[in-house]
Amino acid sequence: MTNAANTQYRPASSGAGGHRWHMFAVFAAVFVVYLLTAPHVITFEDAPLFNINCYFGQPSHPPGYPLYSLLCYPFAHLPFVSSVIGGNLLSALFAAAACAVLYLIAVELTGHAVYGYLAALAYGFSKVFWSQAIIQEVYAMHTFLFLLMFLQALLYARGANPLHLKRLAVVFGLGIATHWPLTLLAAPALLVLLAPASQKLAAFARKLKNLAGLAGLFAAAALLPYLYLLTTNLPSPVNFNGPLDSFDKLFAYVARASYADVDNQMVSWFDKAMYAKFLLQQTGAQYGAVFLPFAAAGFFLQWRRWHWSVCWSLIGVYLSATFVLVLFLNFGYNALFEGVFSVYPIVAYSVLALWGVLAVEWLAGHLQRAWPHAVRESIRRMRLPAVLLTTILVPSVTWSNWEANDRSHDRFAFDYARTILESFEENSVVLLHNDFQMPLIQLNLVEGVRGDVTLYDIKGLLLANRYLIPPTGHIETQDRSAAFFVKHTHKPIYYFRDFEHGYGVEDFGLYRKVRKDWPDGRREQTALPQLFELWDSAEGDVHDTPFDAWVKRGVRSSLAQLVMEAQDIDATLQHTYQKRMGSGSYYDLMGLIDYITAKGGRLIGLIEKAEERAPAGVAAKDRATLLYARALASIPAGGTTAPAALNQFIGQLQQAVAAYPSSDNPAVRRLLQAYAQMNARSEFASLHERYPAAGANDAVVQAFAKQIGGG
Repeated sequence: MTNAANTQYRPASSGAGGHRWHMFAVFAAVFVVYLLTAPHVITFEDAPLFNINCYFGQPSHPPGYPLYSLLCYPFAHLPFVSSVIGGNLLSALFAAAACAVLYLIAVELTGHAVYGYLAALAYGFSKVFWSQAIIQEVYAMHTFLFLLMFLQALLYARGANPLHLKRLAVVFGLGIATHWPLTLLAAPALLVLLAPASQKLAAFARKLKNLAGLAGLFAAAALLPYLYLLTTNLPSPVNFNGPLDSFDKLFAYVARASYADVDNQMVSWFDKAMYAKFLLQQTGAQYGAVFLPFAAAGFFLQWRRWHWSVCWSLIGVYLSATFVLVLFLNFGYNALFEGVFSVYPIVAYSVLALWGVLAVEWLAGHLQRAWPHAVRESIRRMRLPAVLLTTILVPSVTWSNWEANDRSHDRFAFDYARTILESFEENSVVLLHNDFQMPLIQLNLVEGVRGDVTLYDIKGLLLANRYLIPPTGHIETQDRSAAFFVKHTHKPIYYFRDFEHGYGVEDFGLYRKVRKDWPDGRREQTALPQLFELWDSAEGDVHDTPFDAWVKRGVRSSLAQLVMEAQDIDATLQHTYQKRMGSGSYYDLMGLIDYITAKGGRLIGLIEKAEERAPAGVAAKDRATLLYARALASIPAGGTTAPAALNQFIGQLQQAVAAYPSSDNPAVRRLLQAYAQMNARSEFASLHERYPAAGANDAVVQAFAKQIGGG
């Protein structure tokens, strides 16, 4: 098609009317796979938060996602299935519906059903979208609503039918009531898509009745779900940030005021650059190596095939949820927040499917023309080249992402929470600290595991039995309130984050216990055999989610410390796990290396064993740990000032930093210390600019930073 053809639009098709059975086939195909690969028990991520709040009819965590909160309650109470399966089912339904809508968009842009199948199924089995279709999260619903908005805007631009504009207003309002930040980010791309109908749109809007009607539809769809949040003040064991009983509290909730400490961290330009690099890697990984060249080719072919407004709108959709979002991002780069961020561009990756379809259409046309004239017409009618390419590409995408997204046997979060809950004394109280303990709340409050145990949130965020009023992000306030609570509580008390409470501490590795019968300052490690049941389930896997990997690493390190230090430990248990750490798998060795490195020990033999046994695709943080441990081991006992040894040490630290460029990499802090001790001002300043949060609590680093800053 020539460039001149790009100035005109083909009239809008009849929409879904002639494609109902095709849409149903797409829906059914992906939905069945989602059911087969969804986890059967609770996982990490935000799934426990959504499940707990939905089960008790409460708003989800800020900004509330009110439309999702309205719909998820009945799914949490479906008969014959658990609340977890019900919540996962809701995501699977919206994800399958999103694929059906993408089918229509592709048909509208190409004119043929086979390309609709290719786009819908490829996106349905893409890496991030599939991962969100099988757990209880809001992103499948957000994607469905956004693609529905895109379809209505496309149809209006081609036919100027006011019905499509009214539908767009309603769905846009529902998008605001689902995930307003991501919906607003992508809104400019919809305006670009409407550009060809701008004159008719302006004429329609000049009539006050029409404009008021659109505004009313949008306002009703957007605001009514938020007003619903004000009605969720019935007694409940959970309510995030306390009951929403005023418009001021509602506004603060929707604006995510309680997440200010997360949304406004010490972030450098380098952090943003790392997220941008991560986006490029993620983009390339969504559809596998076979489909990726088609998506890349489609980016260039779109200018020959589609109207400029469609091309720029698709580019806008991709950029808004990726690189534009990075500009607004204010949390530091590390392995955990990389996982948090990874799902935000979920809508952007749908664009790759449409670009890929365009390249397949182009290639199919060339293949079709290569056949003899006598059979060309029958091939054209059957779309044989396109069908063959689709039967190759869809399985390739599915195969590329199956292992990472088959979570049907994922029980780690469930086993972690159950093992910990069952290890507490009878009638004890437990002070929780972060989101990784949310599965404990799920099992305790929703599934009735250890009903004699009472859970509290040390931050005062989620659980309604808060002793900290109001909730606060200030650690000092939390610690003072927790110490007061401990003093006046007569039940056994367990907690996950250390704080000063004036009594002895019994350390079980994964958590601590207040020992009022011990003097302040006495701290002993005790190894509970039942906690070591988690050792095998904490064996890492290259397909672990970032959240699973984070917790597993903590479990391995904590249990390694217990094996090495516990005063109260069965001799057989200690011997078994010491031997296992020294000669076991890569992940066993990493637990021991984490422990010894933290203690300043020397372990060159263990490093070599771990490097030999490392599986392909280990996490960057693990690679950096080995490099950091090797750097520490290179310094002779007692230290040295020899230039050659010091240069080798610094070089190895630099390698460790390059392997995992994050402020939470201990090699960054140690390298800053080395530069400060050498008075290497320019090197220190450059590194500190990249990692402002590293060494924030280190006296040497802060003193030197102040010195060169003052100079």
